[in-house]
Amino acid sequence: MILSEKLFSLRKKSGMNQEELAEKLDVSRQAISKWENGESFPEITKLKAIADIFSVTADFLLDDTKDEFVRAQFTENSEKKTALDRIFDRADELFGKLRIPLGLLSIIYGVYQIVIMVIFFVNMFTPLPAFATGVVTGAGIALGAGLILPLIKAVIFIIIGVMLIKKRKQI
Repeated sequence: MILSEKLFSLRKKSGMNQEELAEKLDVSRQAISKWENGESFPEITKLKAIADIFSVTADFLLDDTKDEFVRAQFTENSEKKTALDRIFDRADELFGKLRIPLGLLSIIYGVYQIVIMVIFFVNMFTPLPAFATGVVTGAGIALGAGLILPLIKAVIFIIIGVMLIKKRKQI
């Protein structure tokens, strides 16, 4: 079996169409078609990615004499990978419905925390009567130093929110 036949067979066995494989490899659908028809060959870096996607070795893809032994190995690996993919897909379905609202809430909470800290920080330095200035200045410096961790927490909430909203890219 030659490379073009192996690519076609592996893609079909995995249940992918040419567009899905092209998206995972960051190439055009036409490139996949040319590879499968034997009109051109993938670059070395793409061969490695193809091997990873289909859980085979690059040696299997390139060696025309290797066929049956690795085909059985691929069947075992693809069933495991497919089951794992189904688990992740199901989790994505369940979580996907809440992904954007949770992301927005996380961002809103992070921004809210930052606004509260800014208001608190500004209020620490408002003019006070002379008798209270020494006490408030000392307390302000102590509390100002304590704003670092809540600020980090707020930024983390914003980052998590952005990550939740941004759709994960499949490789």
